[in-house]
Amino acid sequence: MEINKELTITKLKISYWQWLYFFTIAIFLLDFIFYSTNQPYKSRFGVALGLLISLLAFAMSQIEKPSRDRNLQLLPLYGVFAFFWDLSIISNTTVKDYKMIIMCGLLAFNIPVLILTIRTLASIKYSIIKWENIKKHWLLYVVLVLFVFLSVETLDIWPRLDTDIYYHYLQLAKSWNFSFDSLNLLRLGGHQCLAYSVLGLIGVFITPYGMTGIRIINLILWAIAISCFYKIIENLFPKLSYLVIGLLTSILAFNPLCLGIIYEINLDLPMTCFFVIVLWAFLYKKNIVLAYASMCLVFSKETGILLLFGLASGWFLIKLCESIKEKKCLFFCVEEIKRLISFIMPAIWFLVFQRAGMLWRQGKDSLSMSSSGMDKVGIHPANIAIKTKELFILNFNWLLCLCIFIALLFIIKRLISGNRGVFWRKIVEFLPIIMASGCFVVFQYIYITYCHIRYIMPFIPCLIIFFAVAITCIERKTIQAWICGIVSVLMLIQSFYTIDPITLMACNQIDIGKTKIITTRTFVRGENNEIRTEETHPGLVPYLEMTQSAIYNRQFSYFEEAFQQVLREINYDDNKLILIAPIYEAVTDMTWVSLFGRWYDKNLYYDDSSGEITVDTRMDTVNIQVLMDGNGIPYHEYEEIFLLTFPYNPLFEIEEYLKQYNIIEEFQLYYRGWEIDVHRLK
Repeated sequence: MEINKELTITKLKISYWQWLYFFTIAIFLLDFIFYSTNQPYKSRFGVALGLLISLLAFAMSQIEKPSRDRNLQLLPLYGVFAFFWDLSIISNTTVKDYKMIIMCGLLAFNIPVLILTIRTLASIKYSIIKWENIKKHWLLYVVLVLFVFLSVETLDIWPRLDTDIYYHYLQLAKSWNFSFDSLNLLRLGGHQCLAYSVLGLIGVFITPYGMTGIRIINLILWAIAISCFYKIIENLFPKLSYLVIGLLTSILAFNPLCLGIIYEINLDLPMTCFFVIVLWAFLYKKNIVLAYASMCLVFSKETGILLLFGLASGWFLIKLCESIKEKKCLFFCVEEIKRLISFIMPAIWFLVFQRAGMLWRQGKDSLSMSSSGMDKVGIHPANIAIKTKELFILNFNWLLCLCIFIALLFIIKRLISGNRGVFWRKIVEFLPIIMASGCFVVFQYIYITYCHIRYIMPFIPCLIIFFAVAITCIERKTIQAWICGIVSVLMLIQSFYTIDPITLMACNQIDIGKTKIITTRTFVRGENNEIRTEETHPGLVPYLEMTQSAIYNRQFSYFEEAFQQVLREINYDDNKLILIAPIYEAVTDMTWVSLFGRWYDKNLYYDDSSGEITVDTRMDTVNIQVLMDGNGIPYHEYEEIFLLTFPYNPLFEIEEYLKQYNIIEEFQLYYRGWEIDVHRLK
């Protein structure tokens, strides 16, 4: 085979500023190694040095023919870090012992932001808002406005369950000290989620006594991801009308795992957003964004490395197939080498963290093979069953999969008729996305962990892209629009109320009074980390159903407003006591956790002016306690005492429990399907 040398050899020209950025990354990597080997002084000096060299690299990048596109890609990166650094300096919770690092960071982030902003504004010759773009992409703007409008009501919801856990760790992270010394504070819950910690702390610094700041950050992150997804669909399916592209985008924006649980604070949300941004940067060859978005993807949650590996593997296979087809050596042009570096750099950092033992629950038994233990690699029927439901059935996913299946039959028919070239070209075109979703799905099946549906969140954009492929099999654009529109509306409603009949049939249901919600909890962790199912431990799972596994849309959050309405109805003040029936107390503290979701605090804080529960610990605490029996009620300490019962656990006999109390008055309160029964004892 004769090889064309002109195609196999490329002159890779790397500018001085690019080499300096690589050198900066190497210095920070060395700083981390110093930190992990107990050499803090070297680590701190290295951080300051790395910041100054990054400033020099930026200065040289602006001297060597700066382009508007490059500056636009750099501005978000520097803008986020500058905002985070400045807020950290202003905050009275951070530790400011290392003045040299603080000053170096102040210069290294703020000077580039100032220069980039001035140059970007100077390069804009005309109005940013163009009427032609609004007319063309009007549906995207409508979707974004609706998404934000429908999310505003969640900004002040108090944190429960895993949201409470991550908010708790973010509160601890507020005391970081600008160096690797406090790196563990940024590992929320033990995850190597440094990218999201930076974003989350911006929100915490903005509203230190409330949830609004961090939820606004999540809202902005999702809005960016939705906009990128619109451009992804536009790139992959250029023949689709802008109406259909907008409707496909709305299926993601209005998905119950997006719009429905936008109020949740977790790591799957940023991982999904960064994955979409990485896809956008990959398709549009925005290599600078691809580099730092890939880092953010990997350092938002551990499974992000699987998505990046799948994407990179698919791209590499395409290059390999092209070289085999053209009978040439494997060849990478300058732009592709930059893309390769964007994939390799996060992988190197991930491996360094792995070697340092800083991944989630990493230990001698991490990722060990076991079919009967939690957080293990293995095959367990219960895990396979619930993952299949979460991935392909719940929240109208079955409808998307049905359309994809019908399209596959149509494609197979075409293949039989001999039109195979188009099919293989499409497979090659979508190979990176197929590989990314494939790696992620396989891991879901073989890694046994909690039954939380939010874990499959990054799969949703891929599923919608495959659904878009199915839509292209339909020639009439009006039918395409109608199908996408119907699916979008169903997703929108499902985000607020469970209307999907297949979802209700597929999982266990919890009767919350006027309606029912579902739970994906089919097995739990035992005392020795073993898997406990309904078959092995009858009666145990129902006591743990109303936890994180019941959060699949916004319905779970409505309990909070129902409880707040109880406080308003009884005109709550400090002279009143609220008792909670122990409906889940077969498992210690599970009543408190299931209903109020507070893992680290047994108090609820009440704002008298708004009549709402708050996370502001400066407010008064609610007089509330979970009561095991009628003994020991402090009748003489309060003017009025109310007992609350809930019909959520069928194994708890409410009527029998109430016989021990002398009830003076009782009434029921309902809010969006949730029932709370109020019994006045005094």
